[in-house]
Amino acid sequence: MISRATRNSRTTLILAALLTVGCTPLRGQISLVPHNETFDVEAAFLGRTEGVGSLKIMFAPRRSMHVRGQGRLEDDGTLVLQQLVEQAGKRSVLRTWRINEVAPGHYAGTLTDAAGPVLLDIRGDRLQIRYTLKSGGTTAEQWLTKQADGSIANHMTFKRLGVRVATLSETIRRID
Repeated sequence: MISRATRNSRTTLILAALLTVGCTPLRGQISLVPHNETFDVEAAFLGRTEGVGSLKIMFAPRRSMHVRGQGRLEDDGTLVLQQLVEQAGKRSVLRTWRINEVAPGHYAGTLTDAAGPVLLDIRGDRLQIRYTLKSGGTTAEQWLTKQADGSIANHMTFKRLGVRVATLSETIRRID
């Protein structure tokens, strides 16, 4: 029969071994994007882009989405991005972003759908975008992540009164 002390010692050793293995980086682990790269807002949105994805609204079927964008720089450095948003079963919507860098890695701007300012923050190889929609006080948070193939993964969450009411998953590609 194994004593309680022996069982506790074995359990402690097993937990220590698991924690050590879990905290040790894997050799040869593949990163999608080198850690020293940062998200480049201009490189991502100047020229023509195309996004394909789907929108899932609470209590509604998933809808496909297609977004065509055209980005340009104005003389004052403002990035202007016009997008034609097409959603299955709805009318197309033209929206315009106007974005300016306010500090290194931090941007602010406007969006035709937004009730107030749009805030953009670079977080390494990702871009976080936050704003409140004009309709119903719904907040939007987007995380754009650079992918190894040059595309951008866009994961967006919409919340109303703190409750998630919709999500969007999209892949954005430059087409010129």
